[in-house]
Amino acid sequence: MLMGCFLDVYYGKKIGIIDADEYQWSLNSIYQEERKELFKNYSEEEIDKLLRDKKIADIDVHKMMIDEIVGFVSRIKKGNPYDFLFIDLGQRKVEETLHVFELADHIIVPYSKDAEEIKQSVIFSKSIKRYFPDKNIKSLVMKIFRNKADDFMEIRKNLKRRFDNDYYKSIIPGRDRYPEKRSLIWPLNYAVEEKDFGKGVISFMNEFLEQF
Repeated sequence: MLMGCFLDVYYGKKIGIIDADEYQWSLNSIYQEERKELFKNYSEEEIDKLLRDKKIADIDVHKMMIDEIVGFVSRIKKGNPYDFLFIDLGQRKVEETLHVFELADHIIVPYSKDAEEIKQSVIFSKSIKRYFPDKNIKSLVMKIFRNKADDFMEIRKNLKRRFDNDYYKSIIPGRDRYPEKRSLIWPLNYAVEEKDFGKGVISFMNEFLEQF
């Protein structure tokens, strides 16, 4: 979500998101609720101006079952409406989602300070590589505070040596300003993000786009 808003507003990319987490469909719920709030608080003319001025993101969220994804992606490829299409599969085993991973150009595996989370991210990455050795898979360190950044630089190097676990050089810092309510419309403030150590989100976006 953070990534989609940022790419739309600050990089001019058209973003689509598939919410296939049928256990809760949280992204679609947030999207629908935010749109309802937006039209409640702003007129259509005001919304058009916010979009023109790149104050809000214009992202499409598609709610669907996992078995619908392949057909949907095949259909939209003919019209190519998106620069990037992100897919949220929820908490599923790799074996359940092989037909979706086969479509992916790039797979991002996030983890943070929890040791179990790091372990699971390694297992997840290895599982995908076993089926798709040529896929572009990279881990991303998130929600880490400045005093822990050096530790995680060493952790990433160790994971690379031991498991050939590729990673982004960027670290997405932890900070109090991340809103509790995640947003698919309102982006983080670019000027504020520039002040981060290592320019976390901005650095990550630039790293991500260099691959395409």
